[in-house]
Amino acid sequence: MTNDGYEVGYGKPPRHTRFKQGTSGNPRGRPRRSKDIGTLFDQQLDRLVFVNRDGRKVRVSVRELFAMNIVKAAVNGNSRAQELLLRHMRESGKPDPFGVKPYDDKILAEFAATLVPPDDNVKSED
Repeated sequence: MTNDGYEVGYGKPPRHTRFKQGTSGNPRGRPRRSKDIGTLFDQQLDRLVFVNRDGRKVRVSVRELFAMNIVKAAVNGNSRAQELLLRHMRESGKPDPFGVKPYDDKILAEFAATLVPPDDNVKSED
């Protein structure tokens, strides 16, 4: 089993079947990993589209267009859009749009106590 002084065997293929010099055994390479749904959503939301704003074409991201439409619907009276917008404002740490501060709860509770004194004459049914 010799071929010009070269022994063919395990890990030693015949010379004529080897890859030529400079040629890869995997020319297309490893296939790319498929993208997860979050990445696909981010790519679509970051895509730029043209929108008419005050009679002019303006390029904005789909994410920005989405937010603009929710705000517009909330202003027009859509209660679900208003709820979504207010919940986002509350969760994002932005100031309350109606001016109520965290310490106002204490003040309101003290004020309510002065208006309606606790009724001590009511007996509990324990």
